[in-house]
Amino acid sequence: HLFIDWSMFCLAYDHRLYTFFFQAEDGIRDYDVTGVQTCALPIFGRAPVFTLNCDAVWAGDNPLLTLQAAWDASRMDALLLLVERENATGHTGPGDFHRTDDGHLSRGPGYVYTGAQILKTGLLDEVRESAFSLNLIWDMMQSRGRLFGVIHQGAWCDVGRPESIRAAENMLAKSRDV
Repeated sequence: HLFIDWSMFCLAYDHRLYTFFFQAEDGIRDYDVTGVQTCALPIFGRAPVFTLNCDAVWAGDNPLLTLQAAWDASRMDALLLLVERENATGHTGPGDFHRTDDGHLSRGPGYVYTGAQILKTGLLDEVRESAFSLNLIWDMMQSRGRLFGVIHQGAWCDVGRPESIRAAENMLAKSRDV
């Protein structure tokens, strides 16, 4: 029951990893994790944070180091880690974003969001709801030209469904760098 009834959300700040656990009954749905981020703001202040979805597995380059190396706070409000559709194990959709050569993102099929990002928290104040989809924040950032993406060099698996666990195990078994 732990797999289904509980969710986990991680934020990295000031060289520490903070993990929040919450139950589905708490009113926070799978993609509405911004309620957790909003509750965490007193801990982190207004500094950019790394966020990680707990239902993803990466192989290859370290996703946090990839994000950190590409982060440019002067032009980005969010930097999302993406994979090419063919490297997205366990993902059933056509992709989430188009990406320009300079990294700007727009909606549409193409690259898949992996659940890892660096996010400035300032726009959270502009939303009245206590729990809402990150898509709302990303759309605001996109309209301002401040939503960016970087490509993960490696494999990724969405393990949000029990049947994806075996696919993740197979992916990891084939990888030399986990």
